[in-house]
Amino acid sequence: MNATSFYLKLLDDIAVPMSEIKKARTKRDELAAVAVAALDAWAVTATGFFRSGALAAGTQIKPLNDVDLVVYASTIRTAWKDAPQQALVDLCAALRAKGFECTLSTHAIKVTFPDVSFTADVVFGCTHPEQGLWIPHCPDAEPHEWIRTDPQEHARQIRKRNNDIGVEFARQIRILKVLNQKWSLADPDGRKPISSHHLSALALATIHTSVTYATTTPAFLDRAAELVLRPLPDPSGVGPDLEARDPERAAALMQAAASETRRALVAGEDAGRILEGVFGDPATTLAAIYGAPLSVAAGGGLTIGTGTRGIGSGRSYGDAA
Repeated sequence: MNATSFYLKLLDDIAVPMSEIKKARTKRDELAAVAVAALDAWAVTATGFFRSGALAAGTQIKPLNDVDLVVYASTIRTAWKDAPQQALVDLCAALRAKGFECTLSTHAIKVTFPDVSFTADVVFGCTHPEQGLWIPHCPDAEPHEWIRTDPQEHARQIRKRNNDIGVEFARQIRILKVLNQKWSLADPDGRKPISSHHLSALALATIHTSVTYATTTPAFLDRAAELVLRPLPDPSGVGPDLEARDPERAAALMQAAASETRRALVAGEDAGRILEGVFGDPATTLAAIYGAPLSVAAGGGLTIGTGTRGIGSGRSYGDAA
């Protein structure tokens, strides 16, 4: 298999079926309407919501684990001013009163649905008078505070880059996400070298012309290996700089992958074998991460469950929000 065929097959393997994308969009928007109604009941002003995260930017990969949305207001309740987590507590209680199951995380409310496998992350933000939002930042065992960010601008920039150079830009990010997931398997804590947001920001910083997966992938990895060694300004211009947990390790992984993906360019039909060594089998990688049963195939490789992996249900790539 040549390099072009490998990347196209990889994209097909990780594509979320359009039926699931449509269901996720419906669930997300219905939840948003309930959350905005809760804000309106508290008489805060200028409420609304917007879609954020991978599904809004068109960078989602299989399995679809969560959908993201932001609900906002231009004013907040008095009790929230010095206790940002209280905003999440109150909104979570309002969602529970409407029958939703939810828990709190550092920045958001995680909502679990009874009939689908994906969850939803609901972020509350108070609109900043200039740009973006103030959102709660409430990590365990650390002081809680309001921090400034602009997730809507981040998704807008990805969609604009898609419009400017083609939807292959978002699909290139999907390819890179699989690689980032594979790297997490070798991490003692099972964590990715860089966050998905950081990865997308690196793509925005480095990919400005039309994408050809076989050549764009090594070019991105070479440049990203340099950029990840230092803080990267947030693409929106208002959020904190983005940093890898271990910049040296992240850079080394990217450099090694750049070398191999570049070697595949001149390997002809042997490129598939080289690239499979870089990316692995995406279905097996993602199954290992998310706990699906694995078994050993006749040739000694890992496979999902006891059957063979089907291909073809994910031809609809879901590039819109």
